[in-house]
Amino acid sequence: MSNTVRILHTADLHLGCEFAFLSVSERAKRKAELIICCENIFKICHANSIDFLLLSGDVFDSNNVDEQTVNAFIACFKLAPNTQVIYAAGNHDPLTANSPFLRDNLPENLTILDTCDQVVPFENKGVNIYGKSFASTYMQGSESFSRPISDDGRINIMVLHGDLGSDMSSGYNAITKDFIKNSNMDYIALGHIHEFSGIQTAGKTRYAYSGTPEPHGFDEIGTKGVICANIGKDTFEYRFVPTALRRHEEVAVDISDCADNLAAAQKVEEVLKENYGEKYTDNLYKIILCGQLDETYKVNKDEILRRIKDGVYFAKIKDNTEIKINLALAAKENTFKGKFIKNMLLKIEQAKPQDKPTLEKALYLGLKAFGGEVKFNED
Repeated sequence: MSNTVRILHTADLHLGCEFAFLSVSERAKRKAELIICCENIFKICHANSIDFLLLSGDVFDSNNVDEQTVNAFIACFKLAPNTQVIYAAGNHDPLTANSPFLRDNLPENLTILDTCDQVVPFENKGVNIYGKSFASTYMQGSESFSRPISDDGRINIMVLHGDLGSDMSSGYNAITKDFIKNSNMDYIALGHIHEFSGIQTAGKTRYAYSGTPEPHGFDEIGTKGVICANIGKDTFEYRFVPTALRRHEEVAVDISDCADNLAAAQKVEEVLKENYGEKYTDNLYKIILCGQLDETYKVNKDEILRRIKDGVYFAKIKDNTEIKINLALAAKENTFKGKFIKNMLLKIEQAKPQDKPTLEKALYLGLKAFGGEVKFNED
């Protein structure tokens, strides 16, 4: 019986994701890059002699994924033939009749956990694997695991896709810290949340969300990767290994010192390069323009975007700049604009503290409207 076991924990690859915000050609590239990321994970397993690859749900974005994507995933298993792959199906790819995981001729080193609580012993590794799969898009959680937990010295690992919270209200396999604390596991590999949680502890049980290894949108910013760990009854050593081919980032750029759109585009590129180095061009960006601008400068997002788009993989721009204006002086003007400013300043002065930000925003949008900049759906 081995004293320790090497695991790689990942989840939420969402192979086949459509990346609807991208152009048709860009979507095809990103879908292919998800497969490449998956291949790289299996290569990491082989290079590091990983005993168990723990896939905690949502390998596929749906069960209607195309055959080419399914075959590409299955082909990855050849890259790590000595690694046992454990899969707990998630809410995006549950074990329904059309599940890619219920077809014939699946790899021999793949174990798919059942839709009820299951334990799978690996005698040669001294390991018991626990967990269960989603049977449909929604699944109720449990207060405790229904199968007996081994206390014979074997390493106990659980693989689950679910929603960690304080109660059982979630319809995505609600998991509480009491469930984890009472599980008697040495490690619980969680999926469903796309952000790396760090290694947490409840009682004597360590657990974590690995997060997605490759981002899918701008709600998944920052470094993405997998967890590699060496686990024993009294041992836990891990490292977080970055895997993403591209990053999604939201970046604020202050263009207060810019006089035109060319200068603004140059400032954006400077900030991106400063923050993300020479490979900044590989990433996808949501750029927030901010700062105070002279009334004579009208921001043209399309022009700025055209100037920077050839230099980065993808970018979109939101204009949060404000007009630089002497409000006290402008309020004295005998114009519609001056009267508007005077009335708004009076309202802000008399407003309750909690109402002032809304009124200040209204003043800002009003000033933009006088300049012909505000759009009907601007928020």
